[in-house]
Amino acid sequence: MRPVIEKRKIEVRHIFYVIIILICIISVGIAVYMQFFRDEKMGVIFGITSEKEDEEYKSLKENFLNIFTNNIETVEGYTGDVKKIRENEDIIFVANTIQEQQENYALDLKIPYFNINQNVPKEFNKEIKSIFRDKVESIQTSNDTQNEIYNVKYKAYINNENLSLVIMSELKEGDNNQRIIVRNL
Repeated sequence: MRPVIEKRKIEVRHIFYVIIILICIISVGIAVYMQFFRDEKMGVIFGITSEKEDEEYKSLKENFLNIFTNNIETVEGYTGDVKKIRENEDIIFVANTIQEQQENYALDLKIPYFNINQNVPKEFNKEIKSIFRDKVESIQTSNDTQNEIYNVKYKAYINNENLSLVIMSELKEGDNNQRIIVRNL
C-alpha cells in the first residue's frame, strides 16, 4: 500500500492572515518613511501645499487680531443694572490710552478698566494694572538701546448678564521673537 499525500487546501483564514501581515509591514514602512521625510512630504500626502498652509495661517492670524476692537459687544440679555464707579462711563472702558513713539520704543495701548463697584472687578483692575501698566512704565523708564514695540487691545462680551474680557498684548523686544499674550478675565 502506498502512502497517500493529502493536498492541503488554502483556507480563507490563511489568506486573511497573509493580508493582515502585509498591512502591518506596509504600515511600519510608511511610519519609518514619515519619520525621516515628514517635513518634505506631509503636504503632498495630505494634499496641502506650503503655500496653502501659509495663506491659511495668515488668514487665521488676521481674523484673530481683528477681534480686538477695544469695545463691548452685547450678545443678549444685558439689562444694565450694575453699580458703576463712574456713572457716565460704560461698564468697561479704556482707562489708559497711550500712543507714544520714542527713539527706542513704540507704544500703542488701550488698557481696559472695570467700571463696576464691587470687590472682584476691583481686584481685576489691580491685576490688569500690575500686568500691563507696569510693563509700560518699565519700557518708558528703561534706557536700553533695543527697540521695543508694545501694543495692548481688548474685547469685552456680555452674554446673559455674564461679562467676559479678553486682553491681548503684543511685545517685541529688539531682535527677540514677538510675544503675544492673551489674558481672559
